[in-house]
Amino acid sequence: MNLKNNMPLLGGLTVLYYGMGWFFPWELFQIRSTISVSYLWDLVFAVICGALYGLNYKSFNSKGAVARFLAISALACLSIFILQYSEVQVPFRFLERPFLQLLILAPLVEELVFRFAFLGAYLQVLKSKNKALLISSGLFSISHLPGMWHLPEEFTFFVVIQLVYTFFMGWVIGKARIRTGGVLEPIALHFLFNLFFYIAVIQGLI
Repeated sequence: MNLKNNMPLLGGLTVLYYGMGWFFPWELFQIRSTISVSYLWDLVFAVICGALYGLNYKSFNSKGAVARFLAISALACLSIFILQYSEVQVPFRFLERPFLQLLILAPLVEELVFRFAFLGAYLQVLKSKNKALLISSGLFSISHLPGMWHLPEEFTFFVVIQLVYTFFMGWVIGKARIRTGGVLEPIALHFLFNLFFYIAVIQGLI
């Protein structure tokens, strides 16, 4: 089977990822922590896609890196400003161990899933960088949609804003994945973006 041209298989993997992530009863296996055990599924999925598509995660090319780091910093600052101006309730302040969740788990796990696995696979299947980037950015954005039904109603407007800024975040970081060929810079960019949010949360800005 030629995986590089098999769109139905990749579509099936995409549905499988969201089906397991959104509808599997992870709460039955949840320990007394707000850190979801579904992170284990994310890692398993990334490993499966990496093996199926022979994806590379080590390559690094610094060309254009400064512009991408400036772009992700500007996007983070703009997103925080919008949240401040809108005076919406932000759930990050209620996270257990925000340093661990925002600065370690999210950059590592989400980049392995969305830039390493999804973007890497869609680049092979579609043969179009822009289409693959658009789809992976959209997938990254809607991965935050469960906040609509898992979080209290007062956070609904925040989730709407998050869906928007994560799309553009996914686009900038996806560009880094395409330009560098690996996920080292994407992980660093995601860390930087979340660092702005972490500082804003601990300083009480949002």
